[in-house]
Amino acid sequence: MREIKFRAWREGRMIYSNVPSGILIRLDGGLTKLLASTHYEIEDKDLVIMQYTGFKDTNGKEIYEGDFVRGCDEDGIPFVGVIEWENAGFSINEDGAYMVISCMHPLAIESLEVYGNIFEEESE
Repeated sequence: MREIKFRAWREGRMIYSNVPSGILIRLDGGLTKLLASTHYEIEDKDLVIMQYTGFKDTNGKEIYEGDFVRGCDEDGIPFVGVIEWENAGFSINEDGAYMVISCMHPLAIESLEVYGNIFEEESE
């Protein structure tokens, strides 16, 4: 079973990292409770919650929703995309084509590298 945890961003900067599920965090706008899976209650309308996928990139960095990743598929073909929650699982969206991470070949998962996220400038 994968570890369920979150990170939170507001106004383009990370304000919480590696927050476990089930915890209450007090924010300027009130309390936010982070629950298991994709269910969380958000009272702070400017807060963006991103969930940990359960995977780490080739450098050991945890991969979260909203991360930009690059890698190669099992045939060595390079790809880049953003991590999204799609069809009840985490997927890499590469220009509208989705690759479900849990269905990817282990070599493709091992090749993933995080190079930014939707709040940080892309740095290829």
